Amino acid sequence: MSFQWLESSSMPGPTAGSAGPVGWTRTLAQVYRHFGEVDAAETSPLYERVAVALSESGEALRAIEAAPARKRHPTVILAALHDLALA
Repeated sequence: MSFQWLESSSMPGPTAGSAGPVGWTRTLAQVYRHFGEVDAAETSPLYERVAVALSESGEALRAIEAAPARKRHPTVILAALHDLALA
């Protein structure tokens, strides 16, 4: 799944032809929860749990929001966490 990231914490939601109204935006927490519950759920139980946990942590979300918008995607953050865990 790809996202067009904005500089604010609001993330774009579905586009025309997909579920949800055009122009609908999701918060960063909603993006991470969706990623965990939908995108990672069938392929990575670990990423599922971590993404949902991040979505529920105000401190984690503030840290993610401090990153450049193009680097806020869940797969980028989870890969960085994975790399840190292996270091």
